[in-house]
Amino acid sequence: MLDVTIAVTQIAFAQMVGQQHGVTVKRMDFCDPQGGKGACDRKSAAIKSHMKVSLNSGSNIETPDEMKEAILSSGGMSSVRATSCGPPNATANSNIKLEGVSSISNVQYDDKGKLTKLKQES
Repeated sequence: MLDVTIAVTQIAFAQMVGQQHGVTVKRMDFCDPQGGKGACDRKSAAIKSHMKVSLNSGSNIETPDEMKEAILSSGGMSSVRATSCGPPNATANSNIKLEGVSSISNVQYDDKGKLTKLKQES
C-alpha cells in the first residue's frame, strides 16, 4: 500500500497530465505485485550490502551525500548510478485529501470520471 498523501498527488497529477495530452487515465495500481521479491528489491539489497562494506571500512552514512559516496565507493556497482538532490518545491495542492480514504492500493475512473477504490485481489 502507498502513503495516501503521495497517492492522492499522483492521482491528481496523472489526471492533469492526461487532460493536457488528450488521453484518459482509467486505472492506477499502486500495489507491489512481487511482494518484495522483484528485480528492484534484489538490486536495493545489493546496494545496502555495498553500503555496509563502506560502513565497515570506517565511513559514515548520515547524510544523503555520504550515502551517495558509499554507493559509489570501491568503483561503485554495475548498472547503479547515484545522485544527490534536494526535495521538490511544495505546491499549493500538496495536502490533497480523499474523504473517507485512509489507504490506497488500486484506483479506477469510471466512464463519468468518478474515482473509485478497487478492492484488493487475492
